[in-house]
Amino acid sequence: MFNVEGDKHRAGELVQLTLDQARKGLKGGLALRDKYGNAYMRTIASKGGKRTLERYGIEHMRRIGAAGAKALIKKLDNDPRTVKYWDGTRRRIVPYKPPKSRKQRPIMVQIMIDDIEGVNV
Repeated sequence: MFNVEGDKHRAGELVQLTLDQARKGLKGGLALRDKYGNAYMRTIASKGGKRTLERYGIEHMRRIGAAGAKALIKKLDNDPRTVKYWDGTRRRIVPYKPPKSRKQRPIMVQIMIDDIEGVNV
C-alpha cells in the first residue's frame, strides 16, 4: 500500500496499487491504457490477429500454434506440479525418467500430499 498524493486521490489516503500503477513510467498494461485510452487499445486488439494473418498467412499461424503446443507438452513432461482434484485431494505429480530408459516421455509419479503430515503446498 502506498500513500498517494495526487489529483485522483485525497492527500493522505492509503490506496493499494498494482506494480504497473506504482511504476507509471514503464511501458506496460495500465500505463499504456492511461496514455492512449480504452477505445484505442480495443481497436488495436481487434485488428491484431487479422493483421498477422494478412501479412504472414494461415500456414504461419498454424506453425505458431504447433510450436506453442510442443512447448506446453515439453513443460508438462519436465516440470513437477501440484494438482487439486474435484474431491479436494491434492497430489504432487513428478516426472521420472528411469535410467537407461528408451522411452521419449517420462513416467508421471503421483504422490498424495494430504496423507503426509507437515507438508504445506
